[in-house]
Amino acid sequence: QALQAADYRIGQVRILVDDVFDLADPEEDTWYAHTADALHITTRPHVIRAQLLFKTAQPVDAQRIYQSERRLRSLPFLRYAAITPDACSFNTVDLTVHVKDAWTLKFDLNFAHVGGQSSFGLSFKDVDFLGSGKTLAIGHQSDAERSRNQVSYEDPALLGSRWQFGVTYAHL
Repeated sequence: QALQAADYRIGQVRILVDDVFDLADPEEDTWYAHTADALHITTRPHVIRAQLLFKTAQPVDAQRIYQSERRLRSLPFLRYAAITPDACSFNTVDLTVHVKDAWTLKFDLNFAHVGGQSSFGLSFKDVDFLGSGKTLAIGHQSDAERSRNQVSYEDPALLGSRWQFGVTYAHL
């Protein structure tokens, strides 16, 4: 707010994306953390930048910065988000957007056999597919009465805009 009152402008915006696990922390430095971080594709900086409500060279607006931080925290593929000033010079302030990825890949397999009838289900869902911030879900379910195949796709920032897009195809 002080920078806004002093008529500062936004300079460089640096995006810093951390992995799912902090391997420098001895409690998180485990074999499964190493495996998960190796399998996980880090969210790309342009995905984070698309969620920001401010751009370089705009006047500092504290409310837009707070709302951008809040918007980042609401994303299901991030566990942490903070926007902090880095350096000030010549009435410009450089910002760092620091986020921490969450584990986003969900796999579900179920089978049941009751009363001579079987049911089966298999699904895959990733809410940060290939680090893009987009959701892809694929699933199959079958029981004695029917089978269902489904594919879903969601984009929280269609073509880098504020528009959201979602589509689902199901075959019963």
